[in-house]
Amino acid sequence: MSESQSRYSIISSLTKQKLDIMTAKANLTEEITKSNQKSVRLAKDIEDDKKVIDLESTKQKEELDRVLRTSQEDATNLEERKESKEALFNDKISAIDSALTKLENISKESQS
Repeated sequence: MSESQSRYSIISSLTKQKLDIMTAKANLTEEITKSNQKSVRLAKDIEDDKKVIDLESTKQKEELDRVLRTSQEDATNLEERKESKEALFNDKISAIDSALTKLENISKESQS
């Protein structure tokens, strides 16, 4: 009885891990979308601010441009890392699926 409960506990834990990983994987695209939207909003806000700033305040404009570049680079970096993160998540999901299959086979063998 306890061996069955132990397998159930392992299966439950692995299934939860798989769901957590799948959720994190799905959130990658959402993070990129939010980051891109933030960058677009920031670009619009900065352009509006630039119209207000006096032409002689070059330092302020340069700082705003740096902030925008950083935001755009962050969005680009997230996109570039998305594929490697997805591959990692896929590997973890495959490993969990393999473990679940092995546990299922053990359970079948022990019932025979």
